Amino acid sequence: MSQQFIDVHSFDGQLPKDYTPQHKLEESDKKIFLENFKNNLPNENLPVKQTLDLIIKDMTNPLNENMDTLNGNIDASDILIDVINLINEDNIDLLFEQLEDTMQLGTCAQGRVIRLYQLYKAFIIN
Repeated sequence: MSQQFIDVHSFDGQLPKDYTPQHKLEESDKKIFLENFKNNLPNENLPVKQTLDLIIKDMTNPLNENMDTLNGNIDASDILIDVINLINEDNIDLLFEQLEDTMQLGTCAQGRVIRLYQLYKAFIIN
């Protein structure tokens, strides 16, 4: 878990409106992609797997806890897929840290999206 907790709700409504999914997938394809990613992780990544399970489950939840309506209707499953496609072995631990923090510090849509958005911006710029 991160050393210093920052309340992600301090960023509500503050994210730039510059995110567009790079990998536009149908819901069923997103679910398959994320399930495959999760299933290839070592078993010791339990909090990471729990967060992935939550994001996958909420894709079909009528309340859609993946959709951050306070920050431009960003879907956590879309940005997660983009981040997964941008990472490599050298920086995958950054994704694991954010997914673990999501499970331990707050699973709301804003918590999911803001943490993943930070990674997306860091990786897309480099």
